[in-house]
Amino acid sequence: MVRQSKVGEQALSAALNTSPQASVLNTERALGNWDAEPIGRAPTRTGRGERSKKRATELPAEVRQNGIRARKRLTQKTFRNMGTENQTDEDVKPYYPLLAHSLPHRPNGATITGLFSTGPKTQTDALSRAFRATPEVPFMSSTPSSATRRANPLRYIIIAAVAVAIAVAGYFAFAGQQRVPDATFTLLSGQKVSTADLKGKVYLVNFWATSCDTCMKEMPQMVQTYNRFKGQGLEFVAVAMNYDAPMYVANYTQTRQLPFKVAMDDGSAAKQFGNVQLTPTTFLVDKDGKILKRYVGEPQFAELDQLLEKALKPA
Repeated sequence: MVRQSKVGEQALSAALNTSPQASVLNTERALGNWDAEPIGRAPTRTGRGERSKKRATELPAEVRQNGIRARKRLTQKTFRNMGTENQTDEDVKPYYPLLAHSLPHRPNGATITGLFSTGPKTQTDALSRAFRATPEVPFMSSTPSSATRRANPLRYIIIAAVAVAIAVAGYFAFAGQQRVPDATFTLLSGQKVSTADLKGKVYLVNFWATSCDTCMKEMPQMVQTYNRFKGQGLEFVAVAMNYDAPMYVANYTQTRQLPFKVAMDDGSAAKQFGNVQLTPTTFLVDKDGKILKRYVGEPQFAELDQLLEKALKPA
């Protein structure tokens, strides 16, 4: 097993803290679950003063245990979506080159080693040990922390409503846009492909994320659709959202053997395509650069097939 250096620990923590799971865990902390730390970060309150450290050590057992439970569940879900739920530390070594190409800045050897020296099995096993070491308590009790937790769903609804409002605003901002925007996609290989390069071709642009259940559900059908029409000239660019960790995207692409172009977005492409907020969002573009259809959520594949057949017909 590759041993993790101090530099590696920091790199791993940084990578995980910019991932979808970090966003969820940060939301939990904001709602009062102070034990919900991003995986890979030491459970301390460095830099927050003695008061914060004292509060961290005085957390009720219920909060500690439920924080670990949520962390473990989220970790397992992430690795299951990646298709690497039972992957060992040694198994991740082949993904070094993919990581080096997918990160925005070329990392040094120590950084790559750090990012990959803690594999899915190590992380989930560590969480299992932490959970077993925490005294068992009822999931809900009459303690103040439970009352707070029962009130939390309203806060989640408010957060969700704000997210939907942003997405709807983006939708209407894009509604009048019939032409594909000038956008450039950076593929996992480092190659850049622009919408100008795709002019004269029929293509799909699919915004997705490894943390998105609907994206994972529709991806096999997207692969089937691409394989069915690629002989007629169909192009496909799967654009991973900027909050998705490059190592997750590269790993999923490799294990699922995605046959089309896969790109990492820095946020610019999603913004140019009408400020895409919800995943999956898919655009069908014809040979003249006109957007024929915009799908938010899983497409109606029978309808998509009909549109593709019509668009791909020789003039």
